[in-house]
Amino acid sequence: MINFKEYIIGIDVGGSKIIAALIKNGRVFYKIKVSTPKNRKNFCDKLKAITEQLIKKAGGQKNIRGIGCGIAGVLDLKRGMILKSPNLKFLGSFDVKNWLEKKFKTAVEIDNDARCFLRGEYLFGVGRGYKNIVGMTLGTGIGGGIIINGKMVY
Repeated sequence: MINFKEYIIGIDVGGSKIIAALIKNGRVFYKIKVSTPKNRKNFCDKLKAITEQLIKKAGGQKNIRGIGCGIAGVLDLKRGMILKSPNLKFLGSFDVKNWLEKKFKTAVEIDNDARCFLRGEYLFGVGRGYKNIVGMTLGTGIGGGIIINGKMVY
């Protein structure tokens, strides 16, 4: 039996691929991997389709606690906007947080993809139990993050 709002949707938007997952208790329940589209319209269509697929897999919107989205590039976290994404230029000045919130009527948090990776390692992976960790990502681009005394450095 699925408990109310038991799942979180995690989305990693990279320069070449989008990986989205339905997460329960820190574990991946179901995962989707697609190529990153090359324009904003196709990107939005693809993001909507994969999010809807994950919601369906969770048994409906009533079971979704929220969406977390990691995006390659420079973000304005207060406004929920992608300011600049070197590998995804068409996403510049895109208010992805509010777009997702309006489409799916749920809480959405965004952050840089490398910081999301580090946060995951800190909470559930090799960084678990440590107060200070550093992580680096290598993909289409290079990214990284630092957690000091249990807090992400911005």
